[in-house]
Amino acid sequence: MSTPRHLLLPILALLLSCLLLQAEPAIQAEPAIQAEPAIETVAALQQEAWQQIIQKYPELSPEAVQQFYLEYAPDLLKEWDRFCLEHPTEAALFLQRMIDKYLSIERIKDVNPQEYQRLLAVQKMESRIRILSREIQLLADNFAGKKATEAPELYWELQLRKQELRELLEQSFEESQQHQQIEINRLETEMRMLKQRFQERSANRTMILLERFRLLTGLEWDSEEP
Repeated sequence: MSTPRHLLLPILALLLSCLLLQAEPAIQAEPAIQAEPAIETVAALQQEAWQQIIQKYPELSPEAVQQFYLEYAPDLLKEWDRFCLEHPTEAALFLQRMIDKYLSIERIKDVNPQEYQRLLAVQKMESRIRILSREIQLLADNFAGKKATEAPELYWELQLRKQELRELLEQSFEESQQHQQIEINRLETEMRMLKQRFQERSANRTMILLERFRLLTGLEWDSEEP
């Protein structure tokens, strides 16, 4: 027997909040006694936000949305948790933006499967870029004031993260350029076709006017009539 949706939403919100809040870096950890109330607060806010979304999109599957972001942009789920704690009155707005992004991608799934797969790959890469940038910031803060010889492991970990981020940024740029070039080629082809149609229409001006006159009146256009 399946779990009713109104019971499933709070369960999903609580489980994800527990998972994601506990996955924060240790240097940002708060005393354990504060963790449970924070998780309950986030879960309550997220449940309320989800209820608003379900009212707006009755056919939307919360499980599918959660799975999408867990796979392609897990950092945004963590960001939503933080947003709920820091800006509780805007929790629903943050979720709405996530839903808008999800729906904009899902609408393409059946229309253009190739573009759909490209967008999924972009989401995954951009998520990794955001995660790396935060990791680099934390590592840089920890390494501040130290020399490579004083903290070699931290130093090399920071260098590796920087190198990975640079490579991803280059890859993202090249793929974006390639996609834009494809779009430019497509638009240029469409423009050539439109121009050809325009020229053909201009060349057939008299015939087009005569035919339209005949269709509107049932009579032939006699150019010699006054």
